[in-house]
This record gives sequence, C-alpha cells and structure tokens, in this order.
Amino acid sequence: MAEAELICFDNPRQGRPYDVAISLPEFTCKCPFSGYPDFAVLRLIYQPGPRVVELKAIKL
Repeated sequence: MAEAELICFDNPRQGRPYDVAISLPEFTCKCPFSGYPDFAVLRLIYQPGPRVVELKAIKL
C-alpha cells in the first residue's frame, strides 16, 4: 500500500464553530503486525481550526 499525505486548505469559515463529518464504509489499512490488509468502517468528526482536510484525499 502506498503512503500519502493529506491535503488541506484554508478554512473559509475561520472563527465559526462547525463540525466536519465523513464516513468511510470501505476503509482499508495495513496491519502493522502481519502486513496483511485490515478492513474497517472509519467515521471522522472534527472541528477544523485554521485548516480543513480535503475529504477526497481521505477516500483515495
């Protein structure tokens, strides 16, 4: 599996509290012990600060 960096952009609503939520029902990661792929459902909810994570970068 290839490593990648998350892409971020400036928060257009800085100073306004809000939540960003995403659910990835087909999340695949590499087991650190066996090296084989693990499968999971990943749910992220966060309040962005000065930068926001590009959600498409998480899906790839």
